Amino acid sequence: MKLHTRREAQPFPAFPARRTLARLVAGALLVGAQAVHAQSLNLDLPAQSLESALANVARQSGLQLALDPALAAGRSAPALSGQFTTMQAFERLLAGSGLQAVRQGDTLVIQPVPRGDAQLRAVTVTAGVERSGRTEGTGSYTTSGSVTAATGLNLSLRETPQSVTVITRQQMDDQSLNSLGDVINQTPGVSMFKMGAPIGGRLDFFSRGYQITNYQLDGSVATSGTWGDNYGSGLGALDSALYDSVTVVRGATGLLTGAGDPSGSINLVRKKPTDTFQASVEAGLGRWDLRRTTADLSGPLNAAGSLRGRLVAAYQESGHWFKNYEGRQSTLYGVIEADLGVATQLSVALEHGNARANGVAYMWGFPLFYADGSPTNFSGDESPVPEWSSRRSHHSNLTVGVEHEFNKNWQAKLKYTYGKRKTKLREGIIGDLFHHGAEPAFWLFDDESDTHALDASIHGKYPLWGREHDLIVGVSGWRDNKDFPQQLFFGGEGTIPFAGGALGIPEPDWNQQENGGWITDTKQSGAYFSTRLRPSERSAVIIGGRWSNWSTYTEALPGRNYNPDDPNANPIWDDRKENRVFTPYAGFVFDLNQALSIYTSYTEVFNPQSRQDINGLFLDPESGKNYELGLKGEWLGGRLNTNISVFEVRKDNLAVADGDRLTPTGTQAYIAHDKTKGRGWEVEVAGLLAPGWQVQGGYTRVVVRDGEGNRLDARRPAHQFKLFTAYTPRNLPRLTVGGGINWQSKTYADFSWYSEAQKAHTSQSGYAVVNLMARYEISDQLGLTVGLGNVFDSKYRTSFNNHEYGAGRNLVATLKYQF
Repeated sequence: MKLHTRREAQPFPAFPARRTLARLVAGALLVGAQAVHAQSLNLDLPAQSLESALANVARQSGLQLALDPALAAGRSAPALSGQFTTMQAFERLLAGSGLQAVRQGDTLVIQPVPRGDAQLRAVTVTAGVERSGRTEGTGSYTTSGSVTAATGLNLSLRETPQSVTVITRQQMDDQSLNSLGDVINQTPGVSMFKMGAPIGGRLDFFSRGYQITNYQLDGSVATSGTWGDNYGSGLGALDSALYDSVTVVRGATGLLTGAGDPSGSINLVRKKPTDTFQASVEAGLGRWDLRRTTADLSGPLNAAGSLRGRLVAAYQESGHWFKNYEGRQSTLYGVIEADLGVATQLSVALEHGNARANGVAYMWGFPLFYADGSPTNFSGDESPVPEWSSRRSHHSNLTVGVEHEFNKNWQAKLKYTYGKRKTKLREGIIGDLFHHGAEPAFWLFDDESDTHALDASIHGKYPLWGREHDLIVGVSGWRDNKDFPQQLFFGGEGTIPFAGGALGIPEPDWNQQENGGWITDTKQSGAYFSTRLRPSERSAVIIGGRWSNWSTYTEALPGRNYNPDDPNANPIWDDRKENRVFTPYAGFVFDLNQALSIYTSYTEVFNPQSRQDINGLFLDPESGKNYELGLKGEWLGGRLNTNISVFEVRKDNLAVADGDRLTPTGTQAYIAHDKTKGRGWEVEVAGLLAPGWQVQGGYTRVVVRDGEGNRLDARRPAHQFKLFTAYTPRNLPRLTVGGGINWQSKTYADFSWYSEAQKAHTSQSGYAVVNLMARYEISDQLGLTVGLGNVFDSKYRTSFNNHEYGAGRNLVATLKYQF
């Protein structure tokens, strides 16, 4: 363990005209301190974690609590029952811990007890070189800990020269954000494209005009194939009960993730074992036959506490707003940490999920147009698939990690993850839709993948020019091997019968159809470094880079053709490599004062693409760049974070449809556009606004244009506003009420083959969805949370070319018991 003392900014000189006011303020604070000290509290607290106990007393006393989670990590508090003053309660809870509570205005700061005659200033304590980034139990909508997802370095949000959002455990609980899709939908600056059902549907995430395809698991590189299939299904349905937080970095993230779009990356931070026993169970009910249960058990596994474990289980089943759908999924996550001496820690985590759904719609809802181009009219509650359509999937991943501390300045990490996933889909869909009926189509696939991911790094501090600087050097890579046998065929024009609002297509004899499918093996490896140089006490320069190797190979499955319609098609469809691609990173942060920093950054990413031109040749890899300038604020000891930024995203070799031209195999042909630019700005705020008042939200504006100034992809909103806030009144400390709004501006499908009338019909005006919540703590162990979603029952499409609609007004109630 290492103690780090943050540099204290020197106070600004007091102006003579302010002295009288300063005396009045000091006097008021003294009176307030005495009043709080004497305030009588009736307490009945069970034995629990120290952090939870301190937060409970602070809430009942109406004070703010300034606590670095690392100070309380692994500590427990005794039961406390009776009448105490506020300070007496804190003294009892902190007895023997080496910590004390110090009054600073309306805030109680928890800090180490001074030793000897030397009066120590408040310090920040971290394990190893990093501040705790754990959000569970803090009650916060932000983090004051370190965020590694952008640079690999242990930096706070304010010290990171990119736009970063952390959705905390508290916010997930308050808003009933039970899936990854729910979490990302609440993240500022990110839009979603959704088709189909909760389980088995397609869900894509977009930031700064481009799709997010890069993921991290617990801060280490990962591939989306660990959880989802070829078309993005599975990711959005991941159960959030496993996660302590979800971190989203916006902009190019090639330094740590390698290939991808200049959109961003998503880091899934799973829960970790605790040093003290804790357990909880939850049960929830909601509209559309939603039933949900979770259990969470954590604590030491031996008397010494050197072996710790955690087990999280979740089960959910529900219907949907379109008919004949029913789905259920279960998730199990277990992790063990073992101290192999004072300097080495081993962790082993296993995650397993199963999902089953009937009446499932995957990618094709009812189209917006008939085959002749005239508009259709569907309400959104008709099922676009027959009842026999189904999806079965499961995924498992095993993660083994080792962390070792060489000395107080240098540490090393090694993490390996193996993932296995399998999906079976049987679906009847609509091909072309006619006024008198429709052409039925059928799709079958068995998608299976094995993934491997490895991340090894060494990081620490080094002296130079009389100052201390930070450095991380690492290697990372992944491999994703997919088998994708499929059948996709059309049944000829005919009338599709409806039965109770659902399609009545009989299931075909799959054995009578031509088989297609392919094998894909994609690999990526790279070496990276990042260092933060401190030219002065108030400035930091971050530079880094990555050298990447990437390759992919795709061929038809043995005995099958990649294209069943062409028996002479080349069995090898794709064989590409990109070697020694360098991706630079540069950032600068300057502290304007104790709370504000100005920053700028330049980041890059490259993206191999599978689009082909009219000659069947693959387009060159896309090159993405992100320029960003911003002002970040860190207030109340990191309990409130703000960010204002402007950015420009540039992309060369962007694939754009080449009119109605086709490749030699009959697919859409593309051409590459250079000098495309996405420009915009963001405002974000997250954390504590006042005692008991948490907020998280932001406003984003971004428009992408080609080199000639024409707007690209108007399917993504140019403006977004997301906000959620929760408040606990001082005089009603057991009650929390909250609400929020998600708004986006007009969108439309700008396909080149659409007429102006069709583009107008795809247009969707800006819309807003309002949500409310309330939680009441019936006792210290039992709490009830009720959420009302889409209060005004707004109707909006989630797809740009299908009758796919978002959830209407709905109610969810969750009862949670903590042991």
